[in-house]
Amino acid sequence: MNLNFSEEQQMLQDTFSDFMREECSSEFVRRMEEDDKGYSDQIWSKMGALGWMGLMLPEEYGGLDFGVMELIILMEEAGRVCFPSPYLESTLAAIAIAENGKDTMKRDLLTQVVSGDIILSLAFLEPEVREYDPLMCTTLWKVYDSDDSGNEFIINGCKLFVTNAHVSDYIVVSACRSPGNKDNNPLLSLFVVPTNSAGVSITPLTTISGDKQFEVVLKDVKVDKNNLLGALDEGGRILEKIHQIGALAKSAELVGMGSAVLDMTAEYAKNRHQFGQPIAKFQAIQHHCANMLIDLESSRYLTYKAAWLLDARHEGHVAITGVKSWVGEAIQRVSALGHQIGGATAYMSEHDMTLYSRRIKSADLAFGDASYHRRSTEQVMGL
Repeated sequence: MNLNFSEEQQMLQDTFSDFMREECSSEFVRRMEEDDKGYSDQIWSKMGALGWMGLMLPEEYGGLDFGVMELIILMEEAGRVCFPSPYLESTLAAIAIAENGKDTMKRDLLTQVVSGDIILSLAFLEPEVREYDPLMCTTLWKVYDSDDSGNEFIINGCKLFVTNAHVSDYIVVSACRSPGNKDNNPLLSLFVVPTNSAGVSITPLTTISGDKQFEVVLKDVKVDKNNLLGALDEGGRILEKIHQIGALAKSAELVGMGSAVLDMTAEYAKNRHQFGQPIAKFQAIQHHCANMLIDLESSRYLTYKAAWLLDARHEGHVAITGVKSWVGEAIQRVSALGHQIGGATAYMSEHDMTLYSRRIKSADLAFGDASYHRRSTEQVMGL
């Protein structure tokens, strides 16, 4: 195992870092929270021109064919500036299509994803599921043709927290033959649904981080058989892999945000004077900063290790559940200490600390919080 970046990876990190610092100020992030779209078309086009939309997609479709580690590097730099965009979910949906879609779908969609001409999203969470579980499902599919030839399907159901559904051209939707419950996970199938399909309605949700989350209702939505990913009833396998990559990418984003919080906290402690000296001279403040660094560095290297395992084709399920459960709580501790050291100023809505703490809480919940991932680990261990 070698967690040191290669020369190419180091160059990518430098490029990502320079781009994010130049394009994404905290003022820009706040503007995007109020913006209807929630991201910049101009920046999105620049990312497409640089090839980042196809970071993990095959070269035959214009992608760069990189691995999970390169995605982690990008997401960490994006987290450092709270970069608002539909990038992650679009990338994950594109990976699902690249690995499981029909040839015609891959030719039609993936080249447009790489160029930035279309945006994808994921829809797998539902209001009926009280505990987070992406494999639980009450959205139903049935064959439309009366002769059961399977040329077209009808989907009915409701999905929650569909990121950037309002700007997505296609959404990867999970559905099943019959609803599952807590003790009986259903057999899932995944469908690529155009958002302009008849019967699709999208309603915005209010979130703590100001990002763009939506409820998507599907009522008698017709989907062509070629829009099925993989085989019927085998979507759980596909979704589980995508969910693992998503959880790891969110962990990297959390690490990036934690880095920014520690930097601004240390800078504040060095410049804030009390009792005739910088508060950084007080041992209690030093201990807080040291604890923040310990949580941050442990989170970073756990994330890198899990990414290495996936790229090396090792079993990474337990590693990823461990990473997400640790990193979410560790970076929230970093955020809490940042607020404590910053005092009342750090709690003002105008201060960047509040911007990061809201985003950190949201990222902790995305793709499962610590409680969900601990339960998942326990199930793997047979406990």
